[in-house]
Amino acid sequence: MRLPQFGSLHRTTLHRGLVSLVSLALVLPAPLLAQQRDTTSILEEQELLRRKLQLLKRTMEALIPRLEKEGRPRALDLLREGLALLDKRGADSGQLTLEELMDRARDDVQAGQVATSIQRQEQVIANLERLLSVLMDREDVQSLEKSLADLKEMRAGIEALRGEEQKLREDTQKLREESANAAQRSLEEQLSKLSKEQRELLERNEQAGRASGALALEQIERELETLLARQKVDREVLESWKPQDSGRLDEATAALDAARREAARAERLARAAEELRQAAESARSGSTAGEDPTAKLDEAAAREERQQRVSNDESAAKAAEALRKASSALRQAGADAGARQKAADEAQAKAAELAAEAQQRRAEAQAAREAAAKALAKAAQAGEQAPGEREAGEAIARALEQGAKAEEPAAAQAAKATEDAAAALQRSAEDQRKLGPALASSQNEGAQTAERLARGLESLPAPKPAGEERAREALQRAAEAMKQASAAARSQSGEAASENAQRAEQALQEAREALSGAREQRAQSAANAQGSQQQGSQQQGSQQQGSQQQGSQQQGAQSQQSMAQEQERLAQEAGKAAEQASEASMSPQAQEDVQRELEQAREAMQRASSEMQSGRSSSAAQSQREALDALERAREAAEQGVRPQTPEQEQQAAAQARRQEEIRQRLLELAQRNKERRNAKPSPSLEQAAQKASEAGESLDEGELGEAEEQEQQVEQQLDQALEELEKEEDQYQRLRQEELLFRIAEEVEALLRAENAALGAVREIDAARGEAERLSRADRLRLRRVSDDLRQAAARTEEVASAIAAERALVFAHVFREIRQDLDRVARDLDDEGGNQTGLRTQTVLENAIETSQWALGALKDEQKRREDEERERRRQQQQQQQQGQNQEALVPDSAELKLLRQLEVDTLEGLDRLRLVYPELENGTAEPEVLEDVLRLAERHERTSRLFAQFRERLGIPPPPAKEGERKP
Repeated sequence: MRLPQFGSLHRTTLHRGLVSLVSLALVLPAPLLAQQRDTTSILEEQELLRRKLQLLKRTMEALIPRLEKEGRPRALDLLREGLALLDKRGADSGQLTLEELMDRARDDVQAGQVATSIQRQEQVIANLERLLSVLMDREDVQSLEKSLADLKEMRAGIEALRGEEQKLREDTQKLREESANAAQRSLEEQLSKLSKEQRELLERNEQAGRASGALALEQIERELETLLARQKVDREVLESWKPQDSGRLDEATAALDAARREAARAERLARAAEELRQAAESARSGSTAGEDPTAKLDEAAAREERQQRVSNDESAAKAAEALRKASSALRQAGADAGARQKAADEAQAKAAELAAEAQQRRAEAQAAREAAAKALAKAAQAGEQAPGEREAGEAIARALEQGAKAEEPAAAQAAKATEDAAAALQRSAEDQRKLGPALASSQNEGAQTAERLARGLESLPAPKPAGEERAREALQRAAEAMKQASAAARSQSGEAASENAQRAEQALQEAREALSGAREQRAQSAANAQGSQQQGSQQQGSQQQGSQQQGSQQQGAQSQQSMAQEQERLAQEAGKAAEQASEASMSPQAQEDVQRELEQAREAMQRASSEMQSGRSSSAAQSQREALDALERAREAAEQGVRPQTPEQEQQAAAQARRQEEIRQRLLELAQRNKERRNAKPSPSLEQAAQKASEAGESLDEGELGEAEEQEQQVEQQLDQALEELEKEEDQYQRLRQEELLFRIAEEVEALLRAENAALGAVREIDAARGEAERLSRADRLRLRRVSDDLRQAAARTEEVASAIAAERALVFAHVFREIRQDLDRVARDLDDEGGNQTGLRTQTVLENAIETSQWALGALKDEQKRREDEERERRRQQQQQQQQGQNQEALVPDSAELKLLRQLEVDTLEGLDRLRLVYPELENGTAEPEVLEDVLRLAERHERTSRLFAQFRERLGIPPPPAKEGERKP
């Protein structure tokens, strides 16, 4: 959904014209109701309305080409939708367009059919408001309420299906429990027991390993193995690294560079020679068809001149000069055949000269390639070739082979092979330059790792086996050797780096050998330490000594050996459980799955037992986790594989499958209805729920009750997700509806203010004209009567606004609008004949109060609109969705705005009393006239209503009333 957009259309003549159309249409039904205005003026206004509509339509049509040119697709869509609405013949309008509906309303006025004309005018207003909503890219209240109703209907349908699915899942669970035989129940209990005991044993193993240091020791061993493998690679690379031989390729590189230059010059000269030959042939033939040869020569000369400026190549300068001269000679020859023949001969001669030089350059390039090949072979004898050097040698061989050929394509291929060889040598040289820093960095990182492992060994708990100390010393030696190797590699000393890397590798191997037996020694030390815990420090009698020894025995940590025995016992029980699976009430496939997983669990348990016996707590823990995972998979397979055992249970499963199919069909229908909703957001959860329901139905048909139960639970989860999506969408629609209501109410208040100000202006004008006269002229009385009728109509619309806003729980605003309505009704009564045509200060003051209150209300509404816009931006930024329904639904206007307006009402009442005391001093003596006392009563009633409203507001917010003062009567 789109929020109301007040963009460029809102500021254009198009929008202003439409607003004036709506405003004019809104005031037309009022005089028809009152039947006070003459038919001629009504027809004139109706005709004005029709002409404005025609002008609006022409403006919209004229805007389309402009918007197409500006590339504004959204505005174009809105204009076209608006034009379609103008030409629409709807059933609610009697198959009449909007313009035809206006004509019929005018005809009804002429025929005196007031009620029919009013009905058509109301249809005109509705259509114009719909058009305004379209052009402003807004949803009207009716469509938003229709969308909300559709959403609530969708939610109700999903909630009903969710309840049915939950009941079906409970029935499936009950059927699965009834279908499980004694062997099945025993198997599930045994699997749960095995999982629990395996988890507890894993926790004890990890705890013992942490306490004894075995886990940390195994981690150090694994990291040491990784470090040793890495050091071996570094050592091999350092042995082959010869930084002192980095210059042995310089001769080959220089020769290849020379070959590349000469090949490029040869190619440039040969191309210029060919272009000169073609120009000469064209000049001799005298053909005028095709491209001008001088233009081609000029283009080629410009190309060579650019190349000469970039590379300062003499061959480019020579080619450019020859091309320019040939072009100039041909141009000067013009149509003279003899002159053209001479220019062609000169161009041909120059082409031969350039071709000969090109051939010489190719020979020089070939000689440079041969020199590069010899230099590369010489470098290979000085040391082992790197991959880049071998690649360069192969490329040079190809270049020599192609360069020896006389054909023109062979020269290009030779040049390409030369470029490949140069690039390969460049990569090899770059690799050589980078190798030293890379090896230095690798050796430095290795030294840091070795130092960290040495510190880890030092932090292990006592007692420490001798092997750990030897390993720690070896790691420190390895770290020092790696640092020296790093420094040597950084200084390009290959031999020293290789020697230190080899010493580091040997030290790491010594550390690994020292740690190989330290793990068993530490485990044995931990087991022996349990016996020493049996001794007490001081005993105070034989009975106390026996008790203390017994408690020490009970508190001793379980040895690795005893945990290994317990792990072996669990492995045997897993094997027995696998044998019992064949007797359980499961499908053959489920029995096979359970047996396979239990066999994997048994193997992992046995492996863990063996690892614990050898003191490898960390490896044993990994095997125990694998056993736990296998047990969990076996339990799931056992639960999902239960099948009905009796014909009655099979019939019950079939009935539940039919129920699931009905739910699936209804889910598909709901998904289709959701797609057909206007501006509906996609709900993949509904389609996924239908898919899961289909899978659950198939499982029920096949008798796989456990799997069906799990799939039914997934259906419920998808339905919950769909409900959550709809709640979010409903919340968004609700916000849009309230924003549209605020916009419409603000428009109504603006129209009300215009009517009030127009009435006040007319009253002041009439009052000034009457002077001291008590009786008005007939024209002024008629004018006052029209003003009175207009105010009554405004009061009626204000009451409608008050009722609408009260339905949104904005009680203070509703109270304010009803106060305005009362003021308008009173002024309308005073202005009419029955009120004595009062136009004095008192009447004007009441009308001014109504205007002031309307302005306050409009300002509060505008502030609330801005607050909502700011809040929406903040909400989008934080992506926070609030779900409020029923009584928790957000009010149209927040409590803060209501409290501010409530305060302003009371302030206005007090100011009104102050004004009355100033204008009518006789109030102090109690001798005021009845009309003045009526004003006082009006303010008193307003204060009383404000007090009651505040009490309701306080009660709704849960604020306790203030304590009554002494002697004060409680309300």
